[in-house]
Amino acid sequence: MTPEQLCEFEQRRLEMMRKHMANDPDMRRLRRKRYLMVMKSLLTSAVVMAVVLMLIKAFIMTYEGQAGYARLIEPYVETRDDASLISTALRPDPVSAKVAGFMSSFVPRRDIQEISIRPARAEPQQEAGAAPEAAPEPQPEPERLFPAPSTN
Repeated sequence: MTPEQLCEFEQRRLEMMRKHMANDPDMRRLRRKRYLMVMKSLLTSAVVMAVVLMLIKAFIMTYEGQAGYARLIEPYVETRDDASLISTALRPDPVSAKVAGFMSSFVPRRDIQEISIRPARAEPQQEAGAAPEAAPEPQPEPERLFPAPSTN
């Protein structure tokens, strides 16, 4: 057989196999089952991923507190559209708050004063003839769980 004849024979054979498979009830059932299995696994994976991400958010809310979490995500949320999926997912919701409340007995909560940004102090006015006071040492910036996004 020449290569052209072999190619034509293979095409006819595949065409006949497709027709037989299309009419075979067992093959149809197997195809339907396979489709449902794929859809089931995709749906299960999506649900598991959503639950894991919600638990991570609840853990951060437990550790930082709701006010701390809101300050933490503020730079990310304000740069995005209000209707975007990521901004909706990042915002605190009642379910995450309840899970965070449940987890609070297991996870130590970080003190709010540790993560709050201290406002700049107003310089006290010196009285005439008074000796200048020594400048206080600058306080280091508190550690953040997530760094603020860069504007580059």
